[in-house]
Parts: sequence; structure tokens; C-alpha cells
Amino acid sequence: MADDVADLVALGRDSSVRCPNDDLEFRPFFTGGACPLCGYRAEGRVGEPWTHRVDWVWVAFVGLVAVSILMAVIVFVAL
Repeated sequence: MADDVADLVALGRDSSVRCPNDDLEFRPFFTGGACPLCGYRAEGRVGEPWTHRVDWVWVAFVGLVAVSILMAVIVFVAL
């Protein structure tokens, strides 16, 4: 299975694919990997932007902790 994944081409922003069913040229990166008319899935892995890969709960948690520490430092300096 790992060899199958390694053989697939990564389809990025500029990669175009022509659908054999309806002869439509589309970019799988923007259509979720499938033809918007018939649902044909192109061979290859569709790359995702980093905003889709990040778990935003952890980003929010780190931000909350950082702001809390900053507020604690401000309070202790003011005393």
C-alpha cells in the first residue's frame, strides 16, 4: 500500500486534468479531487493547503495560553 501512495502524482494548484467522460478540463486542487460535472476522480493525491491540515483547536489553545501568560506578566510587573 505504501508503494501505491508513493507512485501517485501530487496534484497541486497548477495541475489540470481532463475528464474522459465529459472532456472538461478542471483543477482537482480546487474541486476536491473530482470533476465538478460527473464526479470523475483523477489519479493522484490532491494536495491540501496548510489551512485545511492544521487542527485549529490546538492553534487556539496555544494562543489562549500565550495571552494568559502575557496578562499574568503584566499584572505581576504592575504590582
